[in-house]
Amino acid sequence: MRGRGAVLVLAVVSCVAGLALGAEPATPAPTRGAGPAQPAPPGAPESRLSVVVVTDEAGLGDQGFNDVAWEGVLRAERELGIHKDIVQSRSQSEYLGNLNYAAGRAKVVVSVGFLIADAVGRVAPAHPDTYFVHIEGDIAGPNVLCFDFRSEQAGFLAGCVAALFTKSGQVGVVAGREIPPVKAYLNGFAAGVATVRATFGKEVTAHVLYAGTFNDPVKGKSLGEALLAKNCDVIFKAAGNTGVGVLELARERPDLHIVAEDLDIDGRLPGRILASTRKCIDVAVFTALKEIAEGRFQPGHRVLGMKEGGIGLSEMKFTRQLFTEEQLSFLERVKQALRDGRLSVPASDEELQAFKAPVLR
Repeated sequence: MRGRGAVLVLAVVSCVAGLALGAEPATPAPTRGAGPAQPAPPGAPESRLSVVVVTDEAGLGDQGFNDVAWEGVLRAERELGIHKDIVQSRSQSEYLGNLNYAAGRAKVVVSVGFLIADAVGRVAPAHPDTYFVHIEGDIAGPNVLCFDFRSEQAGFLAGCVAALFTKSGQVGVVAGREIPPVKAYLNGFAAGVATVRATFGKEVTAHVLYAGTFNDPVKGKSLGEALLAKNCDVIFKAAGNTGVGVLELARERPDLHIVAEDLDIDGRLPGRILASTRKCIDVAVFTALKEIAEGRFQPGHRVLGMKEGGIGLSEMKFTRQLFTEEQLSFLERVKQALRDGRLSVPASDEELQAFKAPVLR
């Protein structure tokens, strides 16, 4: 975008109430790959709900939506007494097998990620007595409940934080695959940068590099280095486990600051992670499991944003001192405008082209 918008340089590389999440990593779970999930332990009451999570290829430890979804299951274990297990997919070729196996061993299958949605749509009809709770995607079926999140709103918040902080006027994004949720993140990011420019008159250019994968930290670090070479001093990681490489780079480079996605990880690199955008996937998963446990399951597609408590921003407790009071007040105005529905954020390329950056004073 030009004029009042930010410049977005795309480099494609082949190669519901919001719950604040802690800074600790998700509790470890058994890694089963394509192997079997375990049944409920002998002697467990029949009323104990059995739940198996099937991850996408990034798996646990992605410091993103797989970890956040698992947190929701852990909460259900504590509060609802469910029996939990997990099957971690290592590649897309494992999705069908993992989902079928999980559906044969559990009352509820929780599937995570846009890339696994097609497989869920094929498996769910074959298991009519199993409930499917899916994150990212819209899958029709009497036994399927799907959640989507307004990634563009999270990206907008990330773009605002990055543009407010940058000293070089160059900010970057390391993205995973070029799929709709990631595109929404990036278009929201560009709109956030543009809004900072319109409000503060600050010239900022955004550079985007795609890794083509959510599970390659080495590539993530390499792309981060490429953005550093473009003089970027803030990087938004929107790449799942690939983004772990960006965090590793930030530990080595004191001149680099990060904005994280999905999970509040500010405490993992205090003062260097400027903020974390949050998708409250854990709340969605827990809510769905609670409804199932209470006999209140309703299939369908729920879309959650700031208004519904599905999107948020970390408290920035390690970095607030790096921003002026005017900048912090601006961020509060942005959040309130998103909650009120007064600020519409572009998700698609076409919406981004038509976006007119507001002056939020």
